[in-house]
Amino acid sequence: SEAASKGQLVLLTVPDDAIARVCQELSAAGAFAAGAVVAHCCGALGSDALAPARDRCGCLLGSIHPLQTFPTAASAISHLPGSWCFCEGDSSAVAESSIRREAASCACSAASISPLTAARNAF
Repeated sequence: SEAASKGQLVLLTVPDDAIARVCQELSAAGAFAAGAVVAHCCGALGSDALAPARDRCGCLLGSIHPLQTFPTAASAISHLPGSWCFCEGDSSAVAESSIRREAASCACSAASISPLTAARNAF
């Protein structure tokens, strides 16, 4: 939780079924700095899974959905560059200066989508 409190962008890269629980626990502990962007990379969940970070700590929420599967770390290293990512969440979190910049730092192309579009694409 100490590392989370220092980040301007905190990516919760835990198993998909743990995202909400980990966010809830960190939020309850006050682990996120107010104004920080809290995001995840799960394609099946929208940024609303991170609501406790907004409600308890005053964070902005977002998600980055790579349009590529990565069954191993080695495949992620070789296939992430050049992949497309959909970014959704609070408009300030998704802006060029935050989540989309992180996608670009991984050599990904990024497009913004609405939370409703993200939910439709999960099924």
